Order: sequence, then structure tokens, then C-alpha cells
Amino acid sequence: YIKARTTGGRGSKSSTVVSFRTPDATPSYSVNSSHPRIFFNKSDISAIKESEERLAHLAHHDPLTGLANRLRFTANLEQALETAKRHQRKMALMYLDLDDFKPINDARGHSVGDEILKLVAARLARCVRAEDTVARLGGDEFAIILHEITRSEDAAAVARKVLGTLSEPLPFGEDTYRITASVGISIFPDDARRQDGLLRAADAAMYRAKESRSGDFEFHSHASGGHG
Repeated sequence: YIKARTTGGRGSKSSTVVSFRTPDATPSYSVNSSHPRIFFNKSDISAIKESEERLAHLAHHDPLTGLANRLRFTANLEQALETAKRHQRKMALMYLDLDDFKPINDARGHSVGDEILKLVAARLARCVRAEDTVARLGGDEFAIILHEITRSEDAAAVARKVLGTLSEPLPFGEDTYRITASVGISIFPDDARRQDGLLRAADAAMYRAKESRSGDFEFHSHASGGHG
């Protein structure tokens, strides 16, 4: 808590001392208005630094899964595009939507649904390289940025790995769930050269994959390799 105390009286110079205390009532530091100096001890600085790091992490990561959130995803996608342009390389964007997740969430409740999403997130993270980005965009929608690839088939290989990994049984308590997903892929520069174009292309390909059959992937451009 914060406590203020004014010293001095009429005709004399007054000053205000503000004391800060931690929740366990241990004095943290004081500020004297007549001599504005702030004293921090080592534990104060460590606590402030940890708090700042925690806030920075929360600002850029999904609180449920720990994956990149939409803000971090957007920044990383822009960076991936700039790198691909500079090095004259391809990059891929994958949109992923879980099939039939809503019935499980509705039947078993959000607590079970949340645990399944966390397991899915962990499996997706194992399918990509350290330099790639896996993000949760909201609900049961995810995205993957493959930062630099040599050819479109590289993205197809990752999509097959993702679908194969997700199709493995998900044990949860006494129950076992099987999750499939529909994946749409857009390629820079084949499908678009700007972020908004790549996003639209991957989204359209994902819906086309969902309409054709569950547990499949589609490229936006047939010239990029067709579907899985």
C-alpha cells in the first residue's frame, strides 16, 4: 500500500514523505518531496523487471496455449515477408481450423475444450522449426508461418506432418479424442506479395480444404502443388 505523511508546520518548510509497502508489510521505498530521491533495493528491481517481462509476454502470447497471439503473428508475418523479399526466397502461410471441435467443446464443456486446445498447440509447435511461428488466432483457429522455404513442397511436407500429428489419439482422463484439421496454404511470392493478399489466399484455401474433405490441406494456387 501507499502511505503519505506531511511534516513541518506554519511558517516552516513542509515536505511530504510517501512510503510504499509490499503486501507482506515490508517497507519497499520512500519518496521525500523536499528531497526527491527514490531508493530501490535489489528485490524491488527484480520484481519490477519480472513484472515487465510478464506483461510483455502476455501482450504477445495467447494466455491459454502460450503460442503467439494475433498481434505477434502479424508482426512476425511482416518480418517474414521482408526477409523473403530481401533474400529472394519463398515463404509460406498456413491457416488451420480444427474439424468438429465445437461438438466436443459443447458436449464436454470449456474446461475439456481448453485442455484439448493446449494439447493441439503443443503438437503444432513440435511440427515446425525454431525460426517458424505457430499462432493461435482465436477459438480453434491457428496459423503457421514458415519463414523461408526452398519450394512449395516444403510447405506440403509440413502440412502432412501437422495433419498426421493431430490425427494421433488425444488421451484426456478416461477418454480419448481424435482431432482432424483443415489447412489452407498460401505461398509468397506465387500467390501474393503483400500480407493482406497472403492472408486472404490462405483463408480461401482453408475453406476449400474444409469443403472438400476433413483432415486435408489445399494450396491457394493449383500451380503450387494442389492438395494433400
